[in-house]
Amino acid sequence: MVVPDLRGYGRSGKPEAVESYRLRVMTADILAILAELEIGRAHVVSHDWGASLAWTLAAVSPGNVDHLVTLSVGHPAPTL
Repeated sequence: MVVPDLRGYGRSGKPEAVESYRLRVMTADILAILAELEIGRAHVVSHDWGASLAWTLAAVSPGNVDHLVTLSVGHPAPTL
C-alpha cells in the first residue's frame, strides 16, 4: 500500500508557486511514484482534494488505474 502526501501536506514539499499545485503537475507526481515503485496499474482510493487528483489521474493515464474510488467529490463532468 502506498499513501503519499499531496504537495503542501504532511511531510511533502511545499512549493511556493501556485502553478506547482495544478492537478496535471500533481498527477505527474503520482505517475512518478508509480514508475519508481514499478507499479503498472493501481487501485486508487481518494478523498476530498485527493479525489479531484484521482479523477485527473484516471482521465490522463487510464492505463495506470485498475480501480478508482473517490469519496466526497463526484465525477467532474457536471462542472465542465
